[in-house]
Amino acid sequence: MAAADFDDFSIQLCELLNLELPSLTCDDEGRRAFTITHKGTEFSFIERRSHRSENMSMLVKFGAPPSDKAAEVMANLMNANFLMMQKGGGAFVQMPETGEIFLHRMTPLSQLHVPGVHTFLNKFSDHVARWSRDYFLDSAANASSGELRFARLA
Repeated sequence: MAAADFDDFSIQLCELLNLELPSLTCDDEGRRAFTITHKGTEFSFIERRSHRSENMSMLVKFGAPPSDKAAEVMANLMNANFLMMQKGGGAFVQMPETGEIFLHRMTPLSQLHVPGVHTFLNKFSDHVARWSRDYFLDSAANASSGELRFARLA
């Protein structure tokens, strides 16, 4: 079932995962967000309301690459970004303050099938576990085969 709004999404997701409902307080810019940990991976959900629609940003925390391989890792992630442009709009981003890598995707809540999020969480928990072993460097050749494709959520 699609989420009616951000509150509905958070309720449905927490019920699905048997988690306590987090408090949804506003940050300095008026955005509400919450973070969960699933299979050792942090997932953040951020409300992105506009006058036209209700959207949500989903962030998957991968962590910082090793400094001695940062250039190679970043080049590989840029290639993955290019391949994902046509697969749902997911993109790897880097937090400037920490150097940590996140996967970001903006999704209209009206198109988000909440039970499908569980598949997304499982899939990306596996990707984060692999990242912590090889930072996707050993699998760069596989990226073009769609191995890093974004889970279909709608």
